[in-house]
Amino acid sequence: MVFKFVKKISGFTLVETMTALLITAVSVILILGALTLVTRNQRHQEKSHQMDFEQFTTILYGDGLDLAYQNQDLSQGRVNFYSQKDHQFYTLRYQRQKLWLLKNGRGYMPLIYDVDDFQINYDPVQFRLHLKVKVCGSVYEETVVMPKYETVEG
Repeated sequence: MVFKFVKKISGFTLVETMTALLITAVSVILILGALTLVTRNQRHQEKSHQMDFEQFTTILYGDGLDLAYQNQDLSQGRVNFYSQKDHQFYTLRYQRQKLWLLKNGRGYMPLIYDVDDFQINYDPVQFRLHLKVKVCGSVYEETVVMPKYETVEG
């Protein structure tokens, strides 16, 4: 009986193959986990910006201040209101990517951060105030009825 030795064929062993599969599986799991975290963080930021805008509109249009539109100077980034409830003047300012509210030119109430663009239009015929705010690429719009403040000459 004569034994013939077969020439050894070079290739991967079972251990090397299993190690490669394990490393590939762990890499895929890590990449998918990172993508899930990024997506979740982005959704959280969008919801946070939407909540900030809702809070902003609640402050501006709510019964707490009962604001009436006075005038605007968008070149200076200012919109002026008058509170019929506490008989004070308020200024909405847009500057350095922030919207904030000033009471009688003093104080500082930040409303929205990271503002890319801010537009406001008032229709004196229909008493409608239209706001458009762009925050981190998302655009939020709101149109409400708001009276116009008229000064009484005495």
